[in-house]
Amino acid sequence: MSANKGAAVSALDFHRTTYADAAMLSDWAMLPVDQWPDEWFTYNEKSFPRLERVQLQVPEAPPSGLGREWLARRASSRTALDQMSLAALSQVLWYTTHSDPPEEYAPGSWHRPYPSAGGRLGCEFYVIARTVEGLAPGVYSYGTARHELHRLRPAATEPMLRFVFGDGWVTKTCALLVITLSMDRLETKYGDRGYRYGLIEAGAASQTVSLVAGAASIGSCVLGGFADVPLGQLLFCTPESEVPVATIAFSLIEEEH
Repeated sequence: MSANKGAAVSALDFHRTTYADAAMLSDWAMLPVDQWPDEWFTYNEKSFPRLERVQLQVPEAPPSGLGREWLARRASSRTALDQMSLAALSQVLWYTTHSDPPEEYAPGSWHRPYPSAGGRLGCEFYVIARTVEGLAPGVYSYGTARHELHRLRPAATEPMLRFVFGDGWVTKTCALLVITLSMDRLETKYGDRGYRYGLIEAGAASQTVSLVAGAASIGSCVLGGFADVPLGQLLFCTPESEVPVATIAFSLIEEEH
């Protein structure tokens, strides 16, 4: 039995009703942290006082390896990274989008290191490069199958980045990775519900980017604050079929002391 959806709007209509613009980004940034209301720092955790509880032990330190090294420091930060190498960027892109071993899952196959509903692979990746050693500044589309960058535009100017992301530290970092959803690719199988699955996929891909960057001693910060329409135009996205949903700014990793 199918659910009665009534007058439910399409996934794309819902997405558009939550668009942010430059004015909204400016409003968010205007209030200093020390003036944030208490409600922004607290949340109500669910509790079940009448039910049986099982107290869990605090685990021991994880075994040595990249995972332990990543856990030992703050890989997520909001401090601009002045420069990164093309080799480091290549490493992040490769290990985010390609399964290992490559002889088992060849590039362009339906396997990636993050989940994708029905293997539809709804995510596309773009790089806004400012100071990447060995790469000309510009806006690039990442070709997953051949592990290559396609230069779409020359360098995005700082005023342009401020217009898209607000007037903050993110406009001064060396590079940003933008994740978009190909709505057509998802809706072919799942209809409007494909949008839900696409958001799950984009979240998992963002986490993978952060983990890979952290293992490479590069910080990252996942951001949802951007002006949707200008960012889509910057990437040459067709608004009826492809929408930006997340950005990852590469940042200076903060070592724990």
